[in-house]
Amino acid sequence: DFSGTKIIANKPISVCSGCLCPWLPDPRYSACDHIEEMMLPVTAWGKIYHSIPFATRRKTDLYRVFAGADNTKIFINGTEWGTLNKKGGNEGEGWFSYLHDKRELIEFTGDKPIYIAQYNNSQNWDGVESDPFMLVLTPVEQYQTQLLFTTPSADYPANFVNFVCDSAGYNDIEIAQGGTDKWASFPSKFGFDVKKFPTKINGVTYIGKTIAINPGTYRV
Repeated sequence: DFSGTKIIANKPISVCSGCLCPWLPDPRYSACDHIEEMMLPVTAWGKIYHSIPFATRRKTDLYRVFAGADNTKIFINGTEWGTLNKKGGNEGEGWFSYLHDKRELIEFTGDKPIYIAQYNNSQNWDGVESDPFMLVLTPVEQYQTQLLFTTPSADYPANFVNFVCDSAGYNDIEIAQGGTDKWASFPSKFGFDVKKFPTKINGVTYIGKTIAINPGTYRV
C-alpha cells in the first residue's frame, strides 16, 4: 500500500494513483475492480471537505484522510478526531482510514491542509451489487461557479452526481445539456429536498444532494 508516499519532482509531473484489485473496506470483503484517480498536488489541498454517501448503498463508505503538514488537527462534523503527526508516512501518522457510523453528510476539516479520498466498498460489504471505485473529494477552496461534466453512456445502468453548494445559491443554479443553451432551473429539475451539512463555514451553510442523471454532457 503506497498510501502516504511523498512524490517530489524538480519539474512538473502528474500522478495517477490506484489499485488493480482492492477488497474494501478491508480484506474480509471480496469483489474487486480496478480503482484509480488523478492526485491533486499538496498546493491544491484545502482545509474543508464535504462528502455525500454514494447512491444505492445500504452501509457507509470508506474514507482516507491525509495530512499536508506535520501536527494537523482533524475534525469530523465539527468534533475533533485527533492529530496526524506527519505529512506522509504510515497509517496513523500521516493518514487514517475512517468508516462513519451511519449514512449521512460528512464534513472533514483540518487546521492545516488535508486531503480526502472516498471509496465505494465491495458488494459483500452490504449485499448491494457494486464494484469498488475511488473518488478524490474537492475542498471548499476549489469550489467553482461553473462546471462541465460528462457521464458514461455504456455499461452503467444508472448515473448519479453528488452535488454540494452554498445553500443561499441553490435556487439560482441552472443546468443545460451538451452545447445547447436550453437552461433549466436546477431545483425545478431535481427537486428542493436538500440536506444541510452540520456546521457553517465562515457563516455559510452548505447543502448536499444526490441526483440521478441521464448519460450525456452537462453544464451547470
